[in-house]
Amino acid sequence: MHPPVFRRFLFGAALLIVMFRQASISPAAETPAAKTRDEVNAAIAEAGRTHPGWWSGVKLDFPNTLQLDWSGGGKASPDYRMALYLDERIYPNPSRWTSGVRLLHHCVEVNGQKPSALRKSQFELAEAYRLLLGDYARAAYWYLQAKEHIAVGLAECYRRLGNKQMAVEVLDKHARDDTRDGEVATMWAAIGDLDRGLKLAEDMVRRNRPTSGNLAAALACMAAGEFGKAKAYLNKVLTAQTDRRNWHAGFDRQRAKVYLDALTKVPNFDLTKAADGTYTGTGRGYKGPVTVEVTLRSHAIASVRVTRHRENRARNSIGAVPVRIVHGGSPAVHAVSGATVTSNAIVEATAAAIAKAMR
Repeated sequence: MHPPVFRRFLFGAALLIVMFRQASISPAAETPAAKTRDEVNAAIAEAGRTHPGWWSGVKLDFPNTLQLDWSGGGKASPDYRMALYLDERIYPNPSRWTSGVRLLHHCVEVNGQKPSALRKSQFELAEAYRLLLGDYARAAYWYLQAKEHIAVGLAECYRRLGNKQMAVEVLDKHARDDTRDGEVATMWAAIGDLDRGLKLAEDMVRRNRPTSGNLAAALACMAAGEFGKAKAYLNKVLTAQTDRRNWHAGFDRQRAKVYLDALTKVPNFDLTKAADGTYTGTGRGYKGPVTVEVTLRSHAIASVRVTRHRENRARNSIGAVPVRIVHGGSPAVHAVSGATVTSNAIVEATAAAIAKAMR
C-alpha cells in the first residue's frame, strides 16, 4: 500500500541544489509583504487559469505502463505505480521536478471521471507546487480544488502569499494536532503565536505522544527563536517514557540528538559570525555518509545541495529538506515522513558545513 506520496513521505532527503521554499522554522526566514484577502484570492485564481513559465519547455514523459489512476495494476514497480514512480524517479532528481508536476497535471486531466483518483492527483499536485517548486499560489489553488480546506499546507501558502489571517483561519479548524511531526503546532509558531503552538504540542504529550509532542514543541520554539526553551524540550524527548509499541519514539529521539548537536555546532543558528563561501559537511544516512554543500551569502543560507549519498529510502527528502533549510534560514526543519534517517543526515551535514564558516 502506498498512501498519498507527499502525505506519506512529506518529502524525503537525498539530492538537490535548491533554494528552500518550505515551512519556515526559523526567525531568520523572511516575512512576505502583506496582501489583502482579495489580492491573495486574485493571485490564486490567476495561477489556476495559467500555466507556469517553464511549462512550454517541459515535455510530458512517462512509462506507457504507468497507472495514472494510482492503482498500480498489482505490480510493485515504478514503471506501474505512480507513488513509486514519483518517489524513485522524480523526487530525487531536481532536474525532473517540473516534469513530475506536468505529469500530475496530466493525471488530473485523465482522472476527471474517477473522483478518488482525481482528488489524490490534485492533492499531490498541490504538495509538489508547495514543497518542491515553492509556487504557493498554484499550490493553494490545487489544495482548494482537492477540497483540502484544513490542510496545514494551505495555511503555509496563505502565509507565504502575505495574509496571516487567512492562515489563522485554516489553523483554527484544528482543535488538536494529529500530524506526525506536530506541523500544526509549528505553523502557529511560524505565524507568531508560540503559545498556541505549545498548547497543541503539550496536548500531544498528554495524549500519549511524549516524544512527538516534545519534539513539536522544540520545533515551535526554534521557529520563534526561543532556543533555550527548544533545548529543554529536546532533552525531554530523550528522557520521555514511551510505550514499546510507539515505534516512532526511536526516530524522535534520534532527531532530537541531531538538533541538539546542530545547536552546539551553530549556537542558536546565528549566522552573523559566519563567513560567506561554500562549505561541505557530512551526516550519517541510512546507507552511509550523506554529503552536502552549503553556500552562505550575507550571513544567510543561499543554497543547500546534496552532492553524494547512497540512500535508497530517501523518497523526496533529498530535495525537500535542503529547500526547507534554505527558506527557513536554519537546519531546524521538519523531517520527511518515511525518510527520517536521511532527513536527519541532511540536517546533521548542513550544521557541520555551517560550523566550518563560524569565525
